[in-house]
Amino acid sequence: MSRAASGESVFYLQPGECLLTSEPLRVVTVLSSCLAVTFHDPVSRLSAMCHAVLPNRRCRGRYGEHDSPYRFVDEAVARLVERLERHGVPRARLEVKVFGGAEAPASGRRLGPGMAVGRRNVKAAFDAVQARGIPVLTSDVGGRRGRTLVFSTCSGEVLLKRQAGEEIKPQQGGAQP
Repeated sequence: MSRAASGESVFYLQPGECLLTSEPLRVVTVLSSCLAVTFHDPVSRLSAMCHAVLPNRRCRGRYGEHDSPYRFVDEAVARLVERLERHGVPRARLEVKVFGGAEAPASGRRLGPGMAVGRRNVKAAFDAVQARGIPVLTSDVGGRRGRTLVFSTCSGEVLLKRQAGEEIKPQQGGAQP
């Protein structure tokens, strides 16, 4: 970990990892087709974030049976909501935000139906969050370029920088593209 100019520690979240903390951190991650979901409780200041790689374990077949649950969008959301509830955070207080899910085909080729991992990750995230009765406060998903996120665990604020190229308009109210 390093220190930001604000004095907060900086934590780099890698693919397949999650973080649950009440410590003041700036959590940084870089996304392309992967998905990040942030959770923040403004009362307890408990925050969580996952960087999931695939929509679900079935995508890996028998190879995924030993993978961390945080590699999969559906399991990561379910586990983090459960962990937050065990810490006394009711779902109604959670501020949830969803980011990522870009589609970046190699050399301008069209993606086949089974290759649209970014879109499937986005759908899995919205389905998993909505199945738990939690609204998505905001989202920035899809497109063809990756994103760098900086999540402040103190405030729940997310700073987003899109990689050079296509501009993507943020979706207000967590609307899916």
